[in-house]
Amino acid sequence: TVVVAGGGFTGIEAATEMPARLRDILGATAKTRVIIVERNNAIAPDMGAGPRPVIEDALHRLGVETRLGAGVASLDQSGVTLSSGEHIETETVIWAAGIRAAPLTAQIPAERDSFGRLLVDRCLQVTGVQRVFAAGDAARAACDDEGNY
Repeated sequence: TVVVAGGGFTGIEAATEMPARLRDILGATAKTRVIIVERNNAIAPDMGAGPRPVIEDALHRLGVETRLGAGVASLDQSGVTLSSGEHIETETVIWAAGIRAAPLTAQIPAERDSFGRLLVDRCLQVTGVQRVFAAGDAARAACDDEGNY
């Protein structure tokens, strides 16, 4: 059993890779269990409703479970306890919750969002700063034309 804390881009990517990777390591007939824990009431909360059905279908086809509307309240040697009170026995937790820009980005004189991410345009250039680009957790980048970042 693998618990992935966080149902955003990184959590989804990690969770969808786990079943095949675990079977490669443990054998093709190994019974694997992968669970994404997302504190919001929907998977991929920052991606908007448009791509959500495709993501949910892919998770279902891979056998990845979700626990929505609950966060990880605590970790111990036997597993994780969710804010809902559910305890999931596991020895493996992948932490993909929360996004915050690296402290290095503080050296760039530019506008940021509430997570400290640099605002970027469609080409990932930092708004108002020539020849500086940002990606990943350092950037607040649009993922569609509907206002989702």
